[in-house]
Amino acid sequence: MKDTSAWVSILLALALVSVPMAIGQTYKFKNIEIPNAQSTTPFGINDSGVISGNYTDSSAVTHCFMVSGRTITTITDPNGTSTSCFGINAFGDVVGFYGVLNSFSNGFIYANGVFTDVIVPTATAGTIAYGINDSGLVVGQFSDSNGTHGFLFNGSTYETLNAPGADVTIAVGINSNNLITLQSVNSGGVSSWVLNGSHYTQLIVPGSVTTAVHSINNLGEIALSWFDSSNQEHGAVRSGARYFLIDDPAGTGTGIETINDFNTIIGKYVPAGGSQAQGFEGARAR
Repeated sequence: MKDTSAWVSILLALALVSVPMAIGQTYKFKNIEIPNAQSTTPFGINDSGVISGNYTDSSAVTHCFMVSGRTITTITDPNGTSTSCFGINAFGDVVGFYGVLNSFSNGFIYANGVFTDVIVPTATAGTIAYGINDSGLVVGQFSDSNGTHGFLFNGSTYETLNAPGADVTIAVGINSNNLITLQSVNSGGVSSWVLNGSHYTQLIVPGSVTTAVHSINNLGEIALSWFDSSNQEHGAVRSGARYFLIDDPAGTGTGIETINDFNTIIGKYVPAGGSQAQGFEGARAR
């Protein structure tokens, strides 16, 4: 009979480890195709499966898109020379920014065919909106004479967000419980956070050199990218205290941009032998 006591001791030790374990998870992937696009990066998907993101054309001009079923809609803010889109909420409201010729960018909300500017009043070097929740709260970044900061916009007032020890803070996602995901930069590199009220919790994918957080869904599941010692990008999802590692097998450089409440992920990868980003949608294999 084999002596199992050593294995039992190891299993008990693992059960007591407080660091979340990074484990694999299986998804079925399909490409998100935009006709004539040179590169495609989706950034948002709601629970109805409507996707928002950006693509570049043959002239390297960036365009914003929405995909609903087989319908692809290009979104162009009339105030700008280019338009980029990021998060989308349950109602199909999209946030992003538009470029202004010889000037800085301005954020916007696109809802029911109408563009509304999102511009932090104290910004001197641009505003970008990255995330929007189902209550219409918007998060993003702005720059002023003191640097780059995150912000939370409730429709009338702007709150400045600065992660601990950060020289640069970017708020990238917000869910219906008002949990906010943020990236920050200082001399030590990039850090990732979840903000709950006034409390910041750092996120680190086990084994990563750098962790870059993206959006958070209404269940508290978080989409991330992480980089290994060779600076190769990979995808991950944090659910509870566990990190699930996810790579599109069709290429390299996987980044998970968002996850909806039905565990559908979207992101981008670089196809084998290619150099341009390709968008994908991933559904949990059952």
